Parts: sequence; structure tokens; C-alpha cells
Amino acid sequence: MAFGLLLLASGVGAELRAERIEVDSVETLRVGGPDSIGGVGDWWLANDVIEAVIDDVGREHAKQNHGGTLVDLGLRDRQGEDQFARLFPIINLTQRIEVGYDAIRAEVDPDGAFARIVVTSSGLRALPRGGFWARALDPLVPDPEDIAEVTVETVYEVRPGEPFVRIETTLTNTGEDGAPVFAFGDVWMRGGRSGRIFLGNTLAPEASRGFRNMGFARDGFPSADAIAAFTHLGLVGVEGFPPIAYALASPERTEAGLPIFGVTEEHVSVAVSLLGSRSPSLGLLGLARALFRELEAGEQSVWSRRVYVAGRSDVAANSDRVFVDLGFADGRAGLRGALDTGARRAVLWVGTEAGAPVTSRRIASGEPFQIVLPPGRYQVELRVAGAQNTTRVIEVPEAAFAEVRFDTPTALAQLRFAPAFADGGPGRIIVEGRDGTPDPRFHDDLWDARLDGAPLPSAQMSRSLWFTGTPQDPAAVALPPGRYRLTATRGLDWNLAQIELTLAEPGSEAAVPPFELEALPPLAGVEVADLHVHAQASDDSQTPNEQRLRAYVAEGVHVLVATDHDHVPDYRPALARLGLADRLRVVHGVEITSSTPSAVAPWTIGHHNAWPVEPRPTLHRAGAPPSQNLLVGELYSKLRREHGAQVLQLNHPRGRKPARHDGSFFTHLSQGPAFDPAAPLDAPDHAPLLEAAADGTRALDFDAIEVMNGKSYNAYRLMRADWHALLRHGVRRTGTANSDTHGADQLAAYPRNYVWVGTDPRPEPQAGFDRALREGRSFGTTGPRIRRFQVGTAEAGALVPGGEAGFVAFEVDAADWVPLEEVRIVVNGDVVHRTTERTGRVPLALDADAFVVLEAGAPLDADAAAWRAAHPGPYTETVVPGFVSAAFSNPIYVDVDGNGRFDGPGVR
Repeated sequence: MAFGLLLLASGVGAELRAERIEVDSVETLRVGGPDSIGGVGDWWLANDVIEAVIDDVGREHAKQNHGGTLVDLGLRDRQGEDQFARLFPIINLTQRIEVGYDAIRAEVDPDGAFARIVVTSSGLRALPRGGFWARALDPLVPDPEDIAEVTVETVYEVRPGEPFVRIETTLTNTGEDGAPVFAFGDVWMRGGRSGRIFLGNTLAPEASRGFRNMGFARDGFPSADAIAAFTHLGLVGVEGFPPIAYALASPERTEAGLPIFGVTEEHVSVAVSLLGSRSPSLGLLGLARALFRELEAGEQSVWSRRVYVAGRSDVAANSDRVFVDLGFADGRAGLRGALDTGARRAVLWVGTEAGAPVTSRRIASGEPFQIVLPPGRYQVELRVAGAQNTTRVIEVPEAAFAEVRFDTPTALAQLRFAPAFADGGPGRIIVEGRDGTPDPRFHDDLWDARLDGAPLPSAQMSRSLWFTGTPQDPAAVALPPGRYRLTATRGLDWNLAQIELTLAEPGSEAAVPPFELEALPPLAGVEVADLHVHAQASDDSQTPNEQRLRAYVAEGVHVLVATDHDHVPDYRPALARLGLADRLRVVHGVEITSSTPSAVAPWTIGHHNAWPVEPRPTLHRAGAPPSQNLLVGELYSKLRREHGAQVLQLNHPRGRKPARHDGSFFTHLSQGPAFDPAAPLDAPDHAPLLEAAADGTRALDFDAIEVMNGKSYNAYRLMRADWHALLRHGVRRTGTANSDTHGADQLAAYPRNYVWVGTDPRPEPQAGFDRALREGRSFGTTGPRIRRFQVGTAEAGALVPGGEAGFVAFEVDAADWVPLEEVRIVVNGDVVHRTTERTGRVPLALDADAFVVLEAGAPLDADAAAWRAAHPGPYTETVVPGFVSAAFSNPIYVDVDGNGRFDGPGVR
């Protein structure tokens, strides 16, 4: 790796800095915040206004096989506000072409004009997938030799007083032949439940989409109308953190009358420059024509853009400056005012007179505001939490700011809790509107973001309230007048309670009688755990750690395994602030999230959880391991050897559909073929599972496999089949059930695991928990509880001699709101007994080694939608909407041949 010389600035440029982050400087140079990534070895760039971090080119994490990308961005006058996940390059609209940054240097102009971080690539790298015909039919990925001599240089630059990073990328074809490169662009990571993306178009304002975007692939086919033409992207930070907003724009393209082209999906936005194109619009036909563009021998192509940052969480925080830089406004006209919003969250939405979005501004009650706009007539809509939106048309004159006036919204009513639960304990209260009253939208960000017409879930919006039995619990909640039903729950170990209340008029109050919940008989020696949890450190989630902790305490969970994407989270500050350290054990871990092809894994290596992995805040991604350019076995070896992980879990081995390649490892096994549950383990297509690292660790050597992930019943059945296939091969792996929750729309603690750790005092509770889980002493569930499951005298996870395995004994129960229709005994993956009884003793006759599993809940072949429609009530409509009631035990293994081990029966 080559490093340039850092030149010291002086005089007017004293605030300009560009340098590598070292051990002795990391504490002062880290940007900090929920999405902070940079650490020792990365690169820091700053002027007097902003600071940025570029990750070192040697990084191999998440979406790229190299670094050299913008990962953190904030303001110099504060810390802890970073919500900038990552901006990384894309060639020809595919991740199968690597830019391959391999050198980095820092420069500061001695005359104080600029500071720079410069990253360079000695040549593009293509990663074709498949055989000859697959490569021939892929128009996006050329043969490697055809683009190897296209070099890339990207300059990240700041200048005095500017609130943005200038980014300029130059592609140069140093070869003697044309290179099939037709597009260069940026992928902006930001999850659907993280910062909101706003698409604006100053060249054609009526084409602006604002917060309403369209996915590129719908029903499996590309959609031409998803391709947007825009001049700027805005990203609005999530409330609950220091306010921040970002924007991306290219004044150079706008001045030439050219928009940026791209797509905004749920988790990413793509901003692309088509090489040589002078077209102001683009559809699938235009894209098809662009595929034939080449970068000629000796030709250069330059892509210039800026990334802005501002210290307020709304679009106008940056559009005020962006509009001026793009020549759309001169800064002398717009809107201003000071509105009484009743001390409630409020947003001022501004659109063209025809209704196309222009910008949005968050309003603080009574505080003056100003919005920069060009002269013209605008629709202006005031959105206030808990109130009807109100709209008026306002004309902005030349060189003046028009006054904005709206009436004060009608006052809300209040529900009061004193306390919420009669025993002073924790719980969740779901509030639903009745008799025409709409459901509440607590923590609505008011941006009304949508994807393909459907509301895009936010980080925090919910109709639930979470109580922990501490002084931080809400004493009251404001609601519009109306009729409401309140449902109180404390998780699967408690029955629920419901009441209905009326808030008669604005300003009225209703005292909520403390809820009294009835506990089910306890399961002795059990810890309740969710082993796959996301919060603020994940690039596709922005749920604050404190909100996450409150939800898990309210749901009766004992162990939360924190597994943010490629980042080791740190819940210790939040635990201390809430005083919950003795109520909930947080185990720090990580979800290793490979999603980019590499030479060793042309289909990526999937997603894997590991714990415990302790956070090391001064390191890149707080010490998370690399996820790219390695085999799964190498990853597992590194996690155990270098990070001390005690449990490795293969996450969601299947997507919801059998053929979906979505990062689910068993759909591609890193080398292309999918796992076939009906094929032998040593089948050629299964070779990636058995491929070993230098120390012998294989991709098959995980400890647990996620059999339940979230609410999809179809995915559960697919993953169940994979798990049973492994067990039939004699591969004993613990089945787990986890929420994979990212935002408030994905329920915390559903599904969940019950782990039998025993009742003896445990000086090292986490070590005992991890051991019990690895041994399979657990069950997973979305509702039913397994109180007893024995084959002979053996329990889940144990091996029992065939002579002692003459019967299966079981007992299951469920809270009064959980449907429990049948109990099944499964032997070697086949259902051998089905009953509606909740307790029983069933004879078992085996002529060879076998594994036995107990299942309970809905029928296995139930159609999820039909089942929910046939079971109206608290389970399907209120507490866990979208779920199907199901539970499964881990196996008991029967040693019929007496050789002291379980020999899998093999495939059928």
C-alpha cells in the first residue's frame, strides 16, 4: 500500500486536516454516533465546518472487498451525531465489478486551499459468475481482461467554510482497446428503518419524488418507472440522536442540464452517471442503449459530486444550500414564520402548486424558521403529530420571504398511567383505535415515506408503549379524542388483559386502571433469549439501544444477543442510563454480513451471528471481523480464535422463496449451487459446506442454525427442512428461533428461545447459557411453550440408548391468547404422531438410530394468510400480527445400535 506525505497547513488553512487515525489520536478524531464506523488505521478529513472518515483501502467488510469509501460524516463542533452509513462505488450497475482501491494518501495544500484524501485503483476487477453462456448473456459484467487496464482515482476534498465533501472520480482507460465500462456511480447505504431518502429534481421539479420511491424489481422483473432522474438526494437523520441531515448533488451535471440517474430501494440509494450520456431522461430502452457504450483507449471520464451535511434533521437543512449551488434559487426568497404546534412534533412539507415535493422542514413550536425557495406558488402542508394535515397555497415573491401562517392544532387528550401494571412490573401496552378511531402512530417521523406505494416502516413508529417498571416509564400519553382498546402483555409466559376507554374531547384525560396479569406456571431453570437483534449500530436500523432494551424487558426476555451488521454494538451506556443491567443480560456479538461476491466466494458467504464479541470502540467497526474475501470456514476459525466467540449461528439459511438469492447461505453455498435437502452431504454441489480452512474448520462447523426468523411461516418450513436434512446426515446442530428485529414494525422477542440452563447457582451464567444452547437444551417458539419433552428419561439435546427409548412423553401449554391446535412428534423429519391433547405418553419403536423432535401450534401445512384469517383475536390482530403459532424442540437422539453415538439415517 502506498501512502502519501501529509503536508502541514498554516495560516488561513489551519483548520484543514487530512491524516491517518492513529492509536494516540483516535479519541479526538472519531466522529462518533450510531453509525460511526471509522477507527484506528482509517483516514480523517476536516475543515472548519465538517469532518469525514474514509476507511482504509485494506478493509474487507460488508458491501465491498476493499475500503477507500466515505463511512462517517459529521460537524466539527460536536460529536456523536454520525448517521452516515457508507457511500461506495458501483461500476456498470453491478457489484460484480470491483473498483479495487489499493492505495491511499493524504494531502493538505500549504496555501490553505484544500485538504484531500486520495484513493486509487491500478485497475478494475471483474468477477464473472457461471459458465460460458452465463457470462455471454450477462451484459453488465465483462471478461476480466477487458477492463483490467481501467484505472480509478477518487479524491475526497474539503475547502475552508464549505459544509460538504467534494468527491471527484476519474476513470482512465490506459489500455490499447476500448473497455466495456458504461456507468459509474455511488451506492448510499441507509436502511429503510434508518435515515429517510428524499429525491429532488431542480431541472424538472414536477418529476421530484420526495420520500415516495419505487423498487427496481417488482414481481421479479425490472421496472422502468423505478429509474429516477434527480439532481439531489437528501437523507434525513432519525430523531432520538443529535440532529443531522445529508445530501448528495452534482452542480457540474446540473449546470450542464443533466440529472443523475438512480433507484432508491428499501436499504440503498444508487446515484449513477452514464459515461458520455447527454440524455436528460432514462428508461429501460435508454439503459439498454447505454450497455453498448465503451471507454475508449486513452479516454477519461470524470464523475463529480458533493455530499453535504447539516445539523438539523430535515430536508431543508441542506436544500437551502443545495438549491443555491444548483442555480435553482438565489437564497433571497422563500418561506418564513413561527408556528404554534401545541408543543408537538411537526413538519412543514413544501411542494409545487401541482403537488410535486420540493423540500420539507421540521418545525419547533414557536421558534422562527426559514426555507429557501425560488419565487413561485407552492403547496405548503403542516403535519402535526396527532392532528389532521392542513394545506394552503402560498406565493413566494421575488427577493423576499413569504410569511407562513397556520392555525394552532386542536389540543390532544391524555391517557394516564399510575402505574401501568398493578405489580409495578414491566410490560407492553398496545393501543388500538375502535369504532372509527384510527390507531395511534407513536413516534411518527411525519415524512410519510413510501416504497411502491406502501408505507415504509420507520425506526421507531409503533402503536405500542413499553414499560420497564422504572421511573423512566411514561406517566401519560397524548392521543386524539376517540375510543381506544388497550391490550397489556408481558410475553408468552403471561395471559393478557384488555380494556376499552373513551377520550371524550380535546384536553380530556382518562386514568388507565393498572393492569393485572396472570402468570403461567413457570418453567424452572429456563432463560428466555433472542439471539438475533439489531439496533442503532446496524446500517439498516436506527432503533435506539434504549428503546430496544425497554422492549425486551417488557416482553419478559432474560438474554438479548446484540448482533448488528458488521459492527460490534455497545449497550453498556444505555443499560446504565436505564438502570436495567440486573433485569436483562445483553451479550455483545455481531452479524457478519457478506453480500458482495469475491474471488473465493462468487455468491458471497451469507450472514452469520457470533457471540460473545466484545466491543473495541477505537477500532474499525468497533472490532468487527472482516466479512469479505474469505471462506466460511476461515471466518468461523477467525471468530473463535481471534474474537473468542463461543457460539456461531448460521442465520436464515433460506429466504422466503426456495430460489431467492438474498444473502441466505443455503440458496448458494458461496460457490453457486444451492443446498439440496434430498441429496447426500457429499454430493458435488455440497462441496462448499465441507471446504476447510487451514485449521480444518468447515462451513458446516457452525453451532446453531436459525430455523425460525421473524414472522414468515413459509421460510420456517423451508429452514426446518434444511435443519432436518442436516440431522439426517448426522450433523447435530441446535435449531434456534429469533426475531431478527430491525425496527419497531418487527416485533422484539418474536420468535424466541427457551434455554434450559438448570437451577444450580451459576458463577458464569453466560458460559452456562452458551453451553446449554450448543448442546441443544432449548426450544424455539412464536407462542406455545414446551413444558416437558422426553424420550425415555432423556430430554432435549441428549443421547438416549435405544433400550431406554420406548416412549415419548410431552406436555405443552400456551397463554390464553395463543392458539394451540395440535402437537406433533417428528422422527427423522417425518411426523409420526399428531394429537390435539396437550399432554401425553406415546409408544416409540425404532429399528435404527433416530432423532425425535416435538412440535406444537398450527398445523404444519397451514397456509399462513388463511390461518390468520381463521383465527381472529389478540394473537393475530393485536399482539403478534402476521405470525403463525408454532413451536419446535431441539432433538433427542436415540442410539439404537448401541455404539455410543447418533448415526444419522441419511437422505431418503
